[in-house]
Amino acid sequence: SEYLGDWRLHFATATSYVSGLKIIERTNFLMTLPKLVWAKVGRYFPLVAKKLPFESPELRFAVAWSPPLSNDKGHMWFRTLIEKTANQLRENLDKVTTNA
Repeated sequence: SEYLGDWRLHFATATSYVSGLKIIERTNFLMTLPKLVWAKVGRYFPLVAKKLPFESPELRFAVAWSPPLSNDKGHMWFRTLIEKTANQLRENLDKVTTNA
């Protein structure tokens, strides 16, 4: 494969994918994001998405909370909802079609 170099310029850190896309649409920089995110919000931006020309590490997400809330019924319900939603997203990820 073609050598792509081993450095990068970290231009900015965004607080969300949408705010990152708003930055990118006004610059000549690039951004990486999950294809599922692009499939949901990409149509709202005048940008082009392409598959990376190299393998990238799998994105991993975590949920964190204060230990006293571990047995809180509402908190437990919400964590379960997050887990179920994340599992559904993982299952559907390969079904997503993009312009990439």
